Amino acid sequence: MQNRDVMGYTVAERSLTLDKAINGNTLTSLVKQHGEQNIIKAMYGALALVQEYFNLTTSMTESQTVQTVSMILDGYPAETMEDFILCLKNAKYNEYGKLYNRMDGQVVMEWFQKYLGQKYERLEQIKHNQKYQAMQDSEAAFSGISNTLLITQKAFNFGHATKDRIQRVTYEKHLKLFKETLSGLSLPSLKGLLEEYKNENDRYNTPQFDEYILALKQEITSRNEATHDALPHN
Repeated sequence: MQNRDVMGYTVAERSLTLDKAINGNTLTSLVKQHGEQNIIKAMYGALALVQEYFNLTTSMTESQTVQTVSMILDGYPAETMEDFILCLKNAKYNEYGKLYNRMDGQVVMEWFQKYLGQKYERLEQIKHNQKYQAMQDSEAAFSGISNTLLITQKAFNFGHATKDRIQRVTYEKHLKLFKETLSGLSLPSLKGLLEEYKNENDRYNTPQFDEYILALKQEITSRNEATHDALPHN
């Protein structure tokens, strides 16, 4: 690599994080976009820089380096170029063990496998966080709907005067949002909510929540039928 290439590579390497690497371009997509030969050259150059960093007495030959890069392309097409670069960066910090004047294809492959262990652990953490956030959003939406309905229950009381057009439009919007939210709630939450609205109807002795109760019953029935269909049958 020329000096300007080394400098550019170093800047890119320093800014890399695991999350950025996860969201990078896959090796397969890069090969399609830039051609296999160019990607091999880029990965070859990255490996060459690492060998220079360790100042090895015996470095990998050109053939060894190309074969190692080829094996990574073949074995890990869904991983990203950023994964490869970050793996090599971590290796320079001895995250995968010290390098005792020996670097070959086997060492690089072991580095990459250890790196992928870190990556997949992070992916699981991200999925867990997303699931937790989705649950929080669902609970917030449920709470917002419930509170809004309880606050406005007198306006929607079927036992009082007929609602005007504006009230009806607002009611329909609430009902629509309510139905859209149900799919994000667990079956126990649905059943608990059903009891809550039944109690509200009984409390005020009006059918004002009948449509919500009906929507809940339909969602619960749909869930139960889906569970039944998923069970093995003789």
